[in-house]
Amino acid sequence: MNQQQAIYHKNYKKKVYLNNLSNVFSESSFNMFKEAMICIAEGKTYLSGEDKNYTIDGKELDVMVTWSVVPGHEKNYDRVYVSDLDITYQKRAQEAIKESEEKYRRIVDTANEGIWAMDENYLTTFVNPKMSEMIGYTPEEMIGKRVDYFMFEEDLGDHSDKMKSRAIGISQKYERRFKKKNGKELLTIVSATPLMDDEGNFKGSFAMFTDITERKKSEETIKNLNDNLKLLNKILRHDISNDLTVVSIALEMIETKDKDMVNKAYNAIQRSVDLIEKIRCLESTMFTKYRLKPISTKSVLGFVKKSYEDMPINITGECKIMADEALNSVFDNIINNAIIHGKTDRIDIEINSENNICQIKIIDYGIGIPDKIKNKIFEEEFSYGNKGGSGLGLYIVKKTIERYGGSIKVEDTNPHGATFIINLETCVC
Repeated sequence: MNQQQAIYHKNYKKKVYLNNLSNVFSESSFNMFKEAMICIAEGKTYLSGEDKNYTIDGKELDVMVTWSVVPGHEKNYDRVYVSDLDITYQKRAQEAIKESEEKYRRIVDTANEGIWAMDENYLTTFVNPKMSEMIGYTPEEMIGKRVDYFMFEEDLGDHSDKMKSRAIGISQKYERRFKKKNGKELLTIVSATPLMDDEGNFKGSFAMFTDITERKKSEETIKNLNDNLKLLNKILRHDISNDLTVVSIALEMIETKDKDMVNKAYNAIQRSVDLIEKIRCLESTMFTKYRLKPISTKSVLGFVKKSYEDMPINITGECKIMADEALNSVFDNIINNAIIHGKTDRIDIEINSENNICQIKIIDYGIGIPDKIKNKIFEEEFSYGNKGGSGLGLYIVKKTIERYGGSIKVEDTNPHGATFIINLETCVC
């Protein structure tokens, strides 16, 4: 028993150690001892292997045990060295690494995203089961093939550009199309990361793929339906407008003493024309969500003001917002309501910008809006009073403002009237 062995056992005396051999050695140790005796009997002079021992106080040790016959004693085997090397730390580290690898493998194998790795020559080195399932090839069929083998020819140019970026260490996220084994398209979103060595040399790439094939098909179907709907609306508006024009001309040619009836007919025609225009605005609200541009609120209000020359409208302030042509309809609807329904004799419009918010107040001094309907005026098809319209005007206003990412509300004007308050993000342009 040398000094290191004594350290293992917290410097217990040799006599104590020998008296506790049955506690120091595990069952496997005795089996190894028997094996060593058999080897010696067969004429072998060396044996080694891993085993488990215990310290005298019961701590488990992983050890590398070596049995060797002392040189010069090979004939009678009367002197044998037995050495123990403590490998507990190394074994625990190996077990931790193995556990980590198994955990990583489970994550990769059960991931909902496809995972694809390639080397510096763009050859496939790994695909997980999901990627294999998505593209229709087995992993064995994919390993060793270039990534562009699975692409359509017309996409190779863009793929080459992306690989150049990867080779200089740039990560990217983009859409990529692949050709499945059955020849069909696989549409994906790619999140790709380069693999570089310590010296900055490109060693390959690792990417995750999300299948968006069905989503793309749905988007295309919706787009086609929307295009058809827009076409049908245009045809409907065109034909109704033409018919209303014919009716209007016919009324002018009819000789009648009942002027009240003629005026009712003209008013009905005008309401129909207004309704067609509001439907057009609503269609614009539905289909132009992503085509916004910087617009001056004061310029738009100034343009709308020209339509109400007999109404004093005072505009102060200015700010720019992201909007589109539907903003004209927003301001026109509110001003028109203030005149027709609110009976105002003047309108003040205040534009203020603070903390990246553009606030527009359209203030009238008419009869105001009853508290009981303040929360309903922006609802679809809500109308109130004898001159209630289609109920689309303020609904379109609200939907348009929300499409711009803003909000609208109405408050009372002191001492009487209504104030519409619109909040929108200012444009950084």
